[in-house]
Amino acid sequence: NSTPARNAAVMEPVRAAGYPTAAFAYPNDWDIADSAALMSRQFKQFAKDHPDQKIALVTHSMGGLVARAVIENSDLDPGDVTRLLMIAPPSQGTQLAQFAVATDLWEHWIARHDGGGWTRWRDSIIDGLGEAADDLIPDSEFLTELNARPRNPHVHYTLFLGTSATVSQDEMNWMRDIIKKTGGHFPGLRSGAGKLNTMLADMDELIDGKGDGVVALKRGRLAGVDDVVILPFGHLSCTGKPDREEVKQVQTELLARLK
Repeated sequence: NSTPARNAAVMEPVRAAGYPTAAFAYPNDWDIADSAALMSRQFKQFAKDHPDQKIALVTHSMGGLVARAVIENSDLDPGDVTRLLMIAPPSQGTQLAQFAVATDLWEHWIARHDGGGWTRWRDSIIDGLGEAADDLIPDSEFLTELNARPRNPHVHYTLFLGTSATVSQDEMNWMRDIIKKTGGHFPGLRSGAGKLNTMLADMDELIDGKGDGVVALKRGRLAGVDDVVILPFGHLSCTGKPDREEVKQVQTELLARLK
């Protein structure tokens, strides 16, 4: 549920260093495979128009999966990508995808202040009906197929993973204990208390030191990728203005790998 404009700051040092840049935008709730097909068509046309130009892809979050779905598929790969730098990618999915309907509700109906009912309804349909959320659930059919593929041998991969979530392990244990003790006493929680407790037991995404608030360290890692940068950033702040030391570090490490 992001936009190129929201992530633009992370590329400012890259542009300042003289590198030409462009952004690829796609409906953020489509099936990821559909977004990858759209990206492939545009990048193949670029490769045809600029046959000698090599490309480094810089992605944030789900964008890393879209990029991998292109370059790790011989039918979609444009052949001109030499680097893939993924910031906070949910390589193995994220448990928060289980709650994606809430984020879509927030995006188009609660946090938004412009447009009437028809406009918001239309935009939510164009943006997608939450299909990407199904792809982002750990062990989804999409992720199982994607992660079974080998890495592209012509591309150097880098992972940037964050550890600055908002909940401590003690707080998570407390929440689980409360649910265990009281869940059976509330009609709305009786049937789902056990499932919720099981989900929280594996919710490293939200635990400080184990995740960035959306992606858990263990689910951000990717087999075959050894260039991994771990920094204390949050998922929504890591591509913003460099007003925090950890964001400055992301930009510094990113630029160093492009030189």
